[in-house]
Amino acid sequence: MDAQTTTVTLKRPSDFKYDKTKAGWKLLKNAWLFGEPRLSLVRFNKEGEGHIEGEVMLERAKEFGDRNKCGQRHAERLLEQQDAIPENWRGFTLVFPKTVWRDSKDKLFVPCLNWDDNEWTIAFLWIGAKVDCNNYRLVCLAA
Repeated sequence: MDAQTTTVTLKRPSDFKYDKTKAGWKLLKNAWLFGEPRLSLVRFNKEGEGHIEGEVMLERAKEFGDRNKCGQRHAERLLEQQDAIPENWRGFTLVFPKTVWRDSKDKLFVPCLNWDDNEWTIAFLWIGAKVDCNNYRLVCLAA
């Protein structure tokens, strides 16, 4: 085949530092990061709930409307400026519900940040798991 008639499709470059497509995952949903947003933590559980399914947590995130816009880009930006994360957030796993990944086994995951002794690390929470409402918080735009 002639080099002038051969074509190649360029894929959109990833702007994720922790790009899960390299592990064969597919990005299903994502949020853009604009400007310098202020972030806050919100509870997603109803009174008396100790544990709920991850899918329920994501459904409840929708109840926060326009504040529910935080995804993996927000998580990665926070990792770059860990000193700005309030110390009182260290007791929680911070969930960023606007980015959703599907792995090769069809399981869905969302990015989250965990405090690990002396630094924040990124992980990916399987939304099929039950989450402890006392230890997890959604990250949303500040009201």
